[in-house]
Amino acid sequence: QIPAEWIAATFGGSRGSAPHTPTAAGLYSPVLARDRKRTERLILDAFGHILARDGPHRTTLNAVVDHAGVGRHLVYRQFGGLRGLALAWIRETDYLPTEADLLGQSAAGFSGLPLETRLKCLLMGYLTWLRDRPINQKVLAAALADRGAVLEVFGQLRRERLEGMAKLLCSDDSGSQSEAVAFGTILLAAVEHLVISRGRAAGYPAWTLDCDSDWTCLSAWVERIIDRVLSGARAEREDPSAPTSYQLMFEHNP
Repeated sequence: QIPAEWIAATFGGSRGSAPHTPTAAGLYSPVLARDRKRTERLILDAFGHILARDGPHRTTLNAVVDHAGVGRHLVYRQFGGLRGLALAWIRETDYLPTEADLLGQSAAGFSGLPLETRLKCLLMGYLTWLRDRPINQKVLAAALADRGAVLEVFGQLRRERLEGMAKLLCSDDSGSQSEAVAFGTILLAAVEHLVISRGRAAGYPAWTLDCDSDWTCLSAWVERIIDRVLSGARAEREDPSAPTSYQLMFEHNP
């Protein structure tokens, strides 16, 4: 027989409950399997709670097991450690935007759109997605100043998602599309910085982003910048005497 105390500590059962008996093949009964799933759920929920409450830099193994009320060995046994736990949590949440979040349509239809439209669609989709996700904003802010296992996992997956966005934007290696990726990366970084700086001493007074009108204005300016810069760059390639992107940007400023 397996001691009831060991079962309670390992699978979340109550102390003093009757022990489960292994099957003839030496495997634990379905009851133990269900207990294992419940314990995994408890640990994942604790991870998400600590992440939302304290941010990624304070989402430590000790904090998670203390909140879940389980032993550290369970996290290693069932997730391989804090990194594995972070990956498991990400896989079951909407931490990363999907193609549907970014495109609002099928990838096949998206690839046939003009370059400016594709870039606007990606950035507008990302901005809309990021707006209502405070956990993602906390992770982005923390990544500027901190390091740690959780941030490294999130950073790796974020880089992979950004690479995926670049592939969605470019259907070939033409110069104009390479320029669009570089420009989009800079614009994305600027937008993210505005988002994570709101409410901080280093914030920007033009957009506090604490009301719908601010978000609408920011979105409109992102679209305007994309239109003017990419159309200006195309005109410059076709006619060197055409107005520059800078001139186009501020002509007829509303």
